[in-house]
Amino acid sequence: MPGLRCGTRPAQGPVWQLPLTVSCLDHGCRLQDAREIAPGGDALQPVPAGEPLAALDRYTYEALITGRVTLPGRSVHAGVWFRLLRSLLDEVSLALTTRSTHGRATLERAWQEAMAEISAAVTLARTDRDAVRQLLALLTIGCRTLGRFEEERAYLFGIGIPAGFLPGARELGRGDLT
Repeated sequence: MPGLRCGTRPAQGPVWQLPLTVSCLDHGCRLQDAREIAPGGDALQPVPAGEPLAALDRYTYEALITGRVTLPGRSVHAGVWFRLLRSLLDEVSLALTTRSTHGRATLERAWQEAMAEISAAVTLARTDRDAVRQLLALLTIGCRTLGRFEEERAYLFGIGIPAGFLPGARELGRGDLT
């Protein structure tokens, strides 16, 4: 396995010797093949890892170190986390062209039905206060801070839900948020 670098520093520790993470947990940048050289013969410059990718790597590191992963809303065993990752990678890495026509059609239909349900819920929420409360409660169930709650609330406003329909955290029974 080639050595990995975080910018100009070699990646240290056993976790980077396993193909489980792609970012440096200390610096928030992508790990790069140490054999690669930037144009002009210079060392490669650090490339920031996007937050979703960095979050997955932090969860994976937590699973390796503690045997558990603390997700928003609950804690799961490391084995559950790795099965979830495997399922996610299976889903996104298999090209649709490698599946049978029937399998491809089934997957596309499942995604279309899921998106149709979400679209119907959003459409209903634009005119029904009770639907808005349910949708906001669903979107914010994993929120631990008032700031994150407000981000989700602002998202619903941004997709056309009337601001007057959107209850605040306390109105929704989320007095636990700080």
